[in-house]
Amino acid sequence: MSVKYLNIIQEDSTPVYGWFWDFWDQADWIQWHKKLLAKYGLTAANERFLIAWNDSPLFSRNVGFRNSAFSENLGFIDYAKQNNFYDKLFSGVLGTFFQIQSTAIDATKDVTSAVGSVAESTKTISSYILPVALGLAVVFAFYYFKKHKLI
Repeated sequence: MSVKYLNIIQEDSTPVYGWFWDFWDQADWIQWHKKLLAKYGLTAANERFLIAWNDSPLFSRNVGFRNSAFSENLGFIDYAKQNNFYDKLFSGVLGTFFQIQSTAIDATKDVTSAVGSVAESTKTISSYILPVALGLAVVFAFYYFKKHKLI
């Protein structure tokens, strides 16, 4: 948790985008949303949050927070779902990739809980292979459609 920013974030704060050492972590983004929520209400808070989120540079750290493949992201994902902005975190090609990946992982989790311990090994394997395969399929489709001027 980033104590560096968490205690100073206000509704008029500007997110700190970064990749390695200087960036807002998940708790900072949640804190900022809570400040926006208290001042503007849910709809306006979500709009302001999403504008800032979509201004994130391609390789900023926060773009990975929406990826459900990593358990450390689940708190942020749950918060985003509870406040009705999780689905809107996915924009552009990279966002589409993470949405497909997260959906595949969530489906895998559902299947494994139903099947039981035998499926645990399948989940471990598929949680890496399936998202990568889906991601590659999305990238391939994008370049194929672009090459043939279909998009």
